[in-house]
Amino acid sequence: MTNVEKGLRVLSFDGPALGIAAFSELFILESLASTWAWDNEDCDRNGEDIRVSEFCDMVGGTGIGGFYAILFAALNMTIGQVISSHKLLQQILFSSEQWARKDQEGCIVVLNLALDRIIQQLDDKIDLDVPFLSKNFLKCFVCVLNDRNVNGRVRALRTYRVRASTSPNCTIRQAIHATLANGIHLPSIPIQDEHFLSATIGYANPSYELTRELSAAFPKASKLACLVNLGSGRPGPLHLTAGGTVEELVKLFHSPEAVAQNLASLYNDMGPCFFRFCPIFSPECFIGTVAENLLRDVKSHTMGYLGEEETSSQINTAVELFIKCHGVVDVGRLGSLAAEDGRARMYAQIDSIHENTELVAKTLAKGIHVSIINWLTPIDQTTKLDACIRTRTESTCGWLLSHSKFIEWKDVGGIFWLHGRMGTGKTVMTSCVIASLKDSPDECTVAYYFFDFTNPATLSEEALFRSLVSQLSLTNETVCGELYVQHKQGSLQPQLVALHKALHDFVVAADRPVYIIIDALDELSLSQRKYVLHTLAALGSLASEGLHVVLTSRDELDIHQVLSGKVALDLEVESEMVDHDIITFIDQELRAEKWVCWPDDEVKMMRDTLIAKADGMFRMVACQFELLHQAQTTQDMRVMLVSLPTTLGNTYLHILNKISPEFRVRAHTLLAILCGAIQPVSLSELAALLAVELGDPTDALNIPVYQEELVYHEPQNIIGLGTSLVRWTRAFANAPVVLQLSHASIKEYLFQDIYHWFSIDDRLAHEIIARACIALLIHNEGPTQSLPRAVTGYTHFHWWLHVPSEASIQLFSQLKQLFTTFPWDLRSFGKGLIVMLPVQNSDIIYSPLTFAAGTGLEQFLMHQLNDSSLLSDDELNKALVVGITAGCQLNVVAALVDKGADVNARDLGGQSVLQIATRSCAPSVIEFLVEKGAVMDPRREFDISALHISVPGFQADLANGALDVGDFLGQKLDTGEESSALDPPDSKKKRKKVPQQKSAATSLVITLFIFFYALFMYFIFFPLFYA
Repeated sequence: MTNVEKGLRVLSFDGPALGIAAFSELFILESLASTWAWDNEDCDRNGEDIRVSEFCDMVGGTGIGGFYAILFAALNMTIGQVISSHKLLQQILFSSEQWARKDQEGCIVVLNLALDRIIQQLDDKIDLDVPFLSKNFLKCFVCVLNDRNVNGRVRALRTYRVRASTSPNCTIRQAIHATLANGIHLPSIPIQDEHFLSATIGYANPSYELTRELSAAFPKASKLACLVNLGSGRPGPLHLTAGGTVEELVKLFHSPEAVAQNLASLYNDMGPCFFRFCPIFSPECFIGTVAENLLRDVKSHTMGYLGEEETSSQINTAVELFIKCHGVVDVGRLGSLAAEDGRARMYAQIDSIHENTELVAKTLAKGIHVSIINWLTPIDQTTKLDACIRTRTESTCGWLLSHSKFIEWKDVGGIFWLHGRMGTGKTVMTSCVIASLKDSPDECTVAYYFFDFTNPATLSEEALFRSLVSQLSLTNETVCGELYVQHKQGSLQPQLVALHKALHDFVVAADRPVYIIIDALDELSLSQRKYVLHTLAALGSLASEGLHVVLTSRDELDIHQVLSGKVALDLEVESEMVDHDIITFIDQELRAEKWVCWPDDEVKMMRDTLIAKADGMFRMVACQFELLHQAQTTQDMRVMLVSLPTTLGNTYLHILNKISPEFRVRAHTLLAILCGAIQPVSLSELAALLAVELGDPTDALNIPVYQEELVYHEPQNIIGLGTSLVRWTRAFANAPVVLQLSHASIKEYLFQDIYHWFSIDDRLAHEIIARACIALLIHNEGPTQSLPRAVTGYTHFHWWLHVPSEASIQLFSQLKQLFTTFPWDLRSFGKGLIVMLPVQNSDIIYSPLTFAAGTGLEQFLMHQLNDSSLLSDDELNKALVVGITAGCQLNVVAALVDKGADVNARDLGGQSVLQIATRSCAPSVIEFLVEKGAVMDPRREFDISALHISVPGFQADLANGALDVGDFLGQKLDTGEESSALDPPDSKKKRKKVPQQKSAATSLVITLFIFFYALFMYFIFFPLFYA
């Protein structure tokens, strides 16, 4: 029953036409429903088992979002059923020949067939040919357009009656067709005297329409409690045809983000009642495919977005409003405001801008550029630059800009290499160079990149060139557009070769000097550094075209060999200038409030000692200041000045030894986490991880346990635990606080071979993180559940990446406990992310064996295979499917098959192991499966054969990786090898095998017959001819 007396709860779904990115809306909704269930004492189900009608009063949508709305409102499906229905719909549509040929009549047949298949999977059979108005589990509308007047206002198909407006009478099937009809594959559908298309052009975000529909569907005295708008990503590319069309203008100004921003301003003065959840990626990247690996990417990306503290906080607020249902604003007032402020203003903008074609072209070009930026997904560099600029002491680094070699380089171009020891301030100098170029009165283009050890995502060649191309993309729309078009408007990811060429083309086509500044090249791995140096050296030859490149690093041998002969500046040689900057830095620090009350002679003594022991390193001075801050008396100060270390390593050891013995274990754990984490960890989650009592890793019975009494009540105090070796930062304003090592030299010191109490190596760091995360998972999903899921975002997404291949006995015991304490559902894995969520009342239970196969932990897998109690056929087959889906190695597949896993096993969607392997595994795995008897062309209704999947061009996203597989399978077919594998398994029983000897005998008989027949004819005709 609609909750009119309290407050209305409504949902709107954005409408990409079709595509895998639209699944993100359902994944967000599933998370929202799960949170609602956890907070609702009357509900003990998982999110996928919940129906939207249980916590919502009205839904609306456009395109595939309209399809979701219909399934929720007219068919009363659960969220899990809608996910399965969407997946089945796209599998059937995209695998059909009619869809590939754009056969519109054929596509209608395939659509209806897909809808019938969806209904067959439901327990309660529903007739799709009944009136849309007759089904009213909750109020629902979908946005459509009249195809005779697509420039006109949006129309609505409704499950409720409205006095002021007539809604076309249609069936549920017709409503689904209308909301999915894109005019290319699916034509418009006639309903009464009109033909309707999807409203994704112009009304991809139906939230304005939903706001206005509220006042028509409910009494005007009703109040709105919460409106949640679910999006599937930023809008895709916009292409301007000759003169520009009204449809393109509508698409531009009615983009989902523009609508959301306008609505946010509309709701701004009414309290927190409007929420938009939308991951930042382009939906068009995945249109036209339902590949499992891409679906996992979308879910992993969406879960990462939901794990962000800001998003999680918004979800919790929205759920609280869903539960309390407190009305915020009258729907009548809201509807009038939306009508006055929203669409009318946008149509006025469209009418005015349509008169100015040039302005239209510029605006559309800007839209294309935004899509390309989203496609390239560059790592933000501005935050790092701003932090370095703030760190820089005024009046320092100026000598570099006026140095003769720097001026020479600016005049001639090419590569300028700034090198020196770690801790000498190279990164701050880099920021100074960037700032001076940006502020220069001379016109130039600047692109820059910081390799940052605290953010492992930056430490790759691909990340570097994606960022540089992204920053230069505005300088030349032609080069930018060509790169985008060559990769099928973003449906394919850019290859490194293409990025290199684009960078080259940007420089050649530029009408002004181009400056590329790259800091800390030495932090890149040797293998990747080799290729980056080769590419940059080749680009350096474009000095005559105006290219200037700045590289900073330590003087490593491989870098020196490539850059010798380039313009270079050695900070060891320029020690006098560096020392001058260090003195400036010391003088500024001594003017701080801490030292104001100290006698002048004591301050002078400190200054002289710090200058003498600086050894040309800012980092050394910063650490020594940290030690001196502990002095309280003159005697303390004098003792400390005498004992100050003279090397950076001894300084770090001195700082570590100052940590009280009772806190050393915790400090060691903190440093190990910061050294091993693959991305920054929030301060709140660090507080939870440090509350785990790790115990002895060699004791299988002493399993780490989360202890509430060890939690920091004020997480910011953790910063003091790490002393000056750690620092806090934020990715952006209002982002959660994260903790990082203060300098790359700290990790280098902790990882060195010299043993000390705080020594750490890579394996130990990862095992500590794994043990702490698993203990936190076990606690968080146990009976107490005292930690909010937002606190354990890193734990849930990344814990398995830290499980070393050679784990300790204790870690093995933890893994067993993780899976035996309660069931787990392996929702998404591969490509760097895994999401492990607890399952209640579900048939999809994953064992430790399945987990080991899916994550590629070979040692743990072998350990599980030795336990005969786990080796049921079902478990082995499930492990094989999950492992191959995750792209596991040949040795993992071979181990499972040797134990009895069926090479013809299928996943829940009916796809064979071989079909899955063609998308995710190396050719050696494919060959192994075929040699073990895997069926190469197991056809079922609507299935795609493994051979078809591997053919280049069958799916754009698979073209690059599947060519070798297709060649291999093609060779098998051409040679006839395993020819019986082309038939279904049942047909093999009917086929009779013919021995090779019989085939040879048959050939001999035929040959003899021909010989004697020719001899006979000779004796008959030769005498006649002679006569």
